[in-house]
Parts: sequence; C-alpha cells; structure tokens
Amino acid sequence: MTTYGRGDVVRVELPRPSDERGQVQSGTRPAVIIHSDDGLDEVPVVLIVPGTSKQRALRFQYTTPVDQSAENGLREKTVFLGFQIQAADKRWVRARLGTLSEPDLQAVEDAVLGALGFDPPRTDGSAPAAPAPLPDPTSADPAPHS
Repeated sequence: MTTYGRGDVVRVELPRPSDERGQVQSGTRPAVIIHSDDGLDEVPVVLIVPGTSKQRALRFQYTTPVDQSAENGLREKTVFLGFQIQAADKRWVRARLGTLSEPDLQAVEDAVLGALGFDPPRTDGSAPAAPAPLPDPTSADPAPHS
C-alpha cells in the first residue's frame, strides 16, 4: 500500500543516465508527487516533479521556488522543475518528507501545465485565451526550387 499521495514531498533516488551526459535530474533529491491519488496503488510508478537546491535553476521557464517549512519537510529552499516531470519507479521513493501547501502545489501544477503547453486554469473564473490558429499549409506558396 502506498503511503504517499498527490502533493506530498518525497526523497527519491533517481538513476543516473547511462551515458552520464545531459541535464536530466538524477541522484538523491526531493520531488513532488503529482500523480492522481486514483489508482496510485495499482501502478508500479509515480509521476513526480524533481527539485533542486540550485537557485540558478530559476532562470529556466516552468520552475517553482518553494521555501522550506515544517509542513513540506524541505531542508532548504528548493526549485521544482516543472519541465522535468517524470515517472519514477516506486522503489526509488526513499521517504515521505511532508506535503506542499495548496498555493505551492498549485504553482508546481501550473508550471507543469505550462511546460506541457496547456493554459493553467484561471482563478478569476474567466476562460483561458483561445490558442492561435495554425497556419493553413495549402494557402502558402511553396518556395521555388532551383
């Protein structure tokens, strides 16, 4: 039985990429569970947003800073990387640290939605802006070949 759920902060051990290159998060770090609680006990993985203590990560779009608190169990200010959402094997989850506050969880979720190309829901009740229409590929003149 799973002892954590959506909005919980956990410590995970993410495996290193086999070629040791790139910027994918790995190693022991905090993460926020964004997986729906529905059916969480029935799948072998959990959807997470990894965090980093490196504040320079805020230069990237779709990041969310979260201050440490007794409620969330973080040891230091952490930047959650909404553009690095990933499935983590449940065996990689080492411990439950705490739970994000509703405003912090909403900010992380909005970052993930933005990274996926979705408009976050509006809190003022207004509808999100309609996406720009795609260009009609039949109306453009093809470039001449030389």
